This record gives sequence, structure tokens and C-alpha cells, in this order.
Amino acid sequence: MKTSDLIKSLSREVKPVKRLAAPHWRFFAWLFLACTSVLVGILLMGPRGDLGARFIEWSFWIECATLFVATVVSAYAAFLMSVPGMKFSRWLTLVPLISLIFWLVLLGYRMLSGALSGDPQAITCSASSICAQDILILAWLPSAILIIMIRRAAPIRLALNGLFILLSAGAVAALGTQFVCCDSSPMHALLWHFVPVVVIALLGWWIGKKVLRW
Repeated sequence: MKTSDLIKSLSREVKPVKRLAAPHWRFFAWLFLACTSVLVGILLMGPRGDLGARFIEWSFWIECATLFVATVVSAYAAFLMSVPGMKFSRWLTLVPLISLIFWLVLLGYRMLSGALSGDPQAITCSASSICAQDILILAWLPSAILIIMIRRAAPIRLALNGLFILLSAGAVAALGTQFVCCDSSPMHALLWHFVPVVVIALLGWWIGKKVLRW
């Protein structure tokens, strides 16, 4: 068979490939779906009864903003990293880590200032792990959607991509839990909000190497 005939034969068997949308458009689509699923979860679980009082606390809004930044930047980094040759600032991959550190420092500050002012709730918390369960419940759908969307691309740095995927899902779930959890203690937030998000993100390092192969 001639080379030209072989090329014609192969070209007849080639199926058209649908081009993926740009990473930022796919990111916005995921963010909308993730926020919608978390909002539905909040409504089903029931918002906390003292939500109005929490709205006037500066720490509540700073924690929410920190979690939102971690969600947005880690998810966006995951989409960019799924495109071979895509150039982006290395600072983009450091922002989620900085957000987690800032969250930890904020909780430490709240515990220290509360302890110095004689507030017993600052360094105590309930033994219930319900908030960790809520974070897992709220995170599974955003993480599943994001894994599917990233797998459709061509991720190369599988472990790091997996870490960012589950970090973004865990952060948006923790953000939703802020509106459900009835325990405002910083120690509770450390044990049952912060630690689960970190564990979920580290789990993503292992999951990425298993499920993102293409």
C-alpha cells in the first residue's frame, strides 16, 4: 500500500474531536456548579440559628473570604495545570497554601485573644465530629465534577493537580459549613474544620496519581 493510500485510509477512520473550552470558562462553570451544590446542601442541612449574630463578627467574614480565595485559586490552578504548556505564575500555586496558613494563624489569634480575655470557649470545643462529616458531604459533588472536568483535559502533574482539586472542594465545603455549624469556638474550627480540609487536600495528592491518568 502506498503511503498516500495509507494516509487516506487512516483519515477516513478519524473521528472529529470536540475542542475543550478555555480553562477560565471551564473554571467559571465549575465554580457555579460547586457554589450551587453547596448552597443546596446548606438549605437541606439547615442554616445555623444564630447566623444573624455571626454576620456582625469580623472573624466570620475573614474566614469566609479566606476559604473562598482558597477555593477559587486552587480550582483555577487545577484547570491551568491540566493544559500542557500553559504558562502561569508560580505564585498562583502558592496562594492556596498561604490561605491555609492565614486561616490557621487567624484561628490561633482567636484562641489566644479569647484565652487572655478569660473566655473559656476559646480553647474548648464539643467532641462532635458532625462538622467534619458535613464537610465531606458538601465536598463530594464539587470534587467529583472537578475530577471529571480535569480528566477531560490532559493533566501531567497528577499528584499536585489532585491536591488542588480536593483542596478547592474541601475549602468550598468548609465555607458552606460556616453557615451551618453552631459552634463558634476557634478550637472547634481548628479540629473539625481546618484539619479535615487539610486531610482532604493531602488525600488528593494520592487520588490524583490514581484517577487523573489519561
